[in-house]
Amino acid sequence: MASLQEITDAWGDWMANTQYPDSGGYWYTASTDYSSQSSLDAYHQHQVGVKFLGIQYDPASVPTPGSFNTGDVVYDNQTDVEQSVTYKQGASTEQSFTQTTSKTLKIGIELKAEVAAPEICKVSATYKMEVSLTDTNSRAKTDKQEWSVELPVKVPAHSQVEAYMTVDTATYDVNWTSNAGLDNCVAIWFNNKVDLNHGEDYHWLWFYPIGWVISDCVNNNLIDTSGYWADDGNAVAAATGSFTGGQGVSVKVVTKNLKRDNGGGNVLTHRFSAPAKRSRDGKMPIGASPTNPA
Repeated sequence: MASLQEITDAWGDWMANTQYPDSGGYWYTASTDYSSQSSLDAYHQHQVGVKFLGIQYDPASVPTPGSFNTGDVVYDNQTDVEQSVTYKQGASTEQSFTQTTSKTLKIGIELKAEVAAPEICKVSATYKMEVSLTDTNSRAKTDKQEWSVELPVKVPAHSQVEAYMTVDTATYDVNWTSNAGLDNCVAIWFNNKVDLNHGEDYHWLWFYPIGWVISDCVNNNLIDTSGYWADDGNAVAAATGSFTGGQGVSVKVVTKNLKRDNGGGNVLTHRFSAPAKRSRDGKMPIGASPTNPA
């Protein structure tokens, strides 16, 4: 993508050498930064202005789903009655998004803005992060997400029930285009006075609408203007980039009825045991293996 200065200089060469050959060439062109020329100190009201017009995310992009499980618990009911328990668990995830500009605007000044995340992220409408249209440095924003669940679980008699928490996640890779509006005028100082209005109105210094400059470049094939287009007397310049990152999106509890003695490994097992039967005098019963009499 050509810089705006390269474009205005290519246009200046064409104006001075082709359109007005008696001009003797030109001294300079200036667009977004008139302060670079002291001869323009009194004319900053004509300087090309730059305005952020918004960001457009690729509507065809979809999130890549994922998930992880945590807090696996097995409830082992060894009694004759149903048991009721409450499963409680918490987990943390990271919400991390990055804005990266791959094709920047070369317009002579810095341009950055606060933008929303793509709609597919389903974050708050107030969520904003910075994006730059004029440099390739990535802008990242990271926050911690906390998740918790609390669910009653019934464990039938002489049964095992497994419960665990599932956190659903999503990752994103979304291309975007962002536009900047350019208005006002390009300054050009010719070496000899010229009449751009064709009415005996001769000056060294002229102010020419930026949109007309872009149109002249396109119509006369003066320079590659990819990324710029004319909008009447104004112009638009486009930057491109990508939004990447990931986050947790939802949480749920999964319960499963198990065959007995399936708990083990790193699974936390809670057992509900029936009390042993006692003899009439309160003593514990004693098991024995008598010899079968002959």
